[in-house]
Amino acid sequence: MRILTVAWSIFSKTDFGFEIARNGGAIMISDIAEYIGRKEEAYLFQGAISLNDMQYGHIEVLGNSEYVLGERTKDNIDVWQRSLSKCFEELLINNSFDYILIQGGGEFCFNCVNICRRLKRPFSFVCHLLNKDGIFLVDDLKVIMVGSKMKEDLLSKCPNIEEKNVSVILNGVPRNASDEFLDRKKKNKKTLLCSASLQPRKNQIQLVRAFSLLPEKLKRNIEIVFCGKESVKYPILKKMKEEIKKNKLDDNVTYIGTKPRHDMPKVYSGADGLALPSLHEGLSLAVLEMLQYGKPVIMFADNETAYDINDSKVAILVKEHTDQALARAIVEWYEKDWDEDYIKSYSEYYTMERVADDYISYCRKMS
Repeated sequence: MRILTVAWSIFSKTDFGFEIARNGGAIMISDIAEYIGRKEEAYLFQGAISLNDMQYGHIEVLGNSEYVLGERTKDNIDVWQRSLSKCFEELLINNSFDYILIQGGGEFCFNCVNICRRLKRPFSFVCHLLNKDGIFLVDDLKVIMVGSKMKEDLLSKCPNIEEKNVSVILNGVPRNASDEFLDRKKKNKKTLLCSASLQPRKNQIQLVRAFSLLPEKLKRNIEIVFCGKESVKYPILKKMKEEIKKNKLDDNVTYIGTKPRHDMPKVYSGADGLALPSLHEGLSLAVLEMLQYGKPVIMFADNETAYDINDSKVAILVKEHTDQALARAIVEWYEKDWDEDYIKSYSEYYTMERVADDYISYCRKMS
C-alpha cells in the first residue's frame, strides 16, 4: 500500500543537512510515516522548506525544489504557497497513492485538501491539536483525531462535522527506554521533569509558582528540571527565570535547554516523574515517553491528554487550575509509593508499532 503523508513542517535545516524539527507535532508525524514505511510504502511531502527527493529512514521524501526556490520569506510566501500547490497537484496526477494523510493545519494543508477533493483522491485530515482551522468547514471531511477528548471537542465546536467521519487513533512513541541518565542529576533529590517547548500554552511559569508554595523542607528534597526549546513567537524564558529568582529557587529549579532526540532517553530516565502543566495538549508525547520508564505524571484533569491517561496508578489529575492545587499534586507525587512495573505495563499500548497498524488498517478501510 502506498500512503502519502502531507505536512507543512517536518524537517529543519542544519549544518549537516536535515533533521526532524524539535517539536511534538513534527516528531509524531515523522514517526507515523517512518513506522508505516516499515510495513508499507511511505511517502512524505512537506512545504516549509525547499527539499530534493531523498530517502529518510523508511520514508521516501518527495521534493519540491523545482517549484520553490531559495528561502521562504514574508515577501514571497504567496508565491511559495502557489508553487507548492502546483507541485502537489502534479504529484497526485503523476503518481498513484492509495491514501493521503494530510497532517497539521494552515494554508498549505488547506490547499492540499482542496486539491485532493478536486482530483477525487482519497484522503483524511489528521488533527494533532484542535485549533480554529478553515479545514473543518470542508464538506464531508474525514478526520483522524490523535486523542479521544479531541473528537468530543471537535463534534461540539464544529456541528457541520459528522460523527461517522471522525476516527480516533491514539498517539504512541518508540520503545527506546534507557537506564542512562544525564550527569546533572542532583543526589538525594527527587526530580520532576517538565519537557515541553517554552510557550504560554505549556504553562511552565505556573509550575514554578506552585513549587514555591511547598514547605522549605520538602523543597530541599525536590528539583524541577525544565527541558525544551523557547518559542520564537512567544518568548517566556526571561519571565520564567525572573520567577525562579524572585522565589529564590535557583538551587531547586533548572533549565537545561533543548536536547537532541537521541539524548532524551537520558533525560527521562534521570527523572522520577513528569509535570505537564499545559492548558491544552493533543495526546502528549512527553507523557507517553515518561510512562515507558515506569514514572508517573502530573497534569490538569481537563487537559486533553488526561481523557486517555487517567489511571490514578500512573497519573495525578489536578482538578483546579490554581497554584495551590498544583502544589498539592507535587506533594502527592513526592509522597506516594508508585508501582514502576505497573506503569511500564500500562504504557505498552502506546507503541509506534500499534499506531502504524492502526493507520494502515484505517487507510485500507477508507481507500
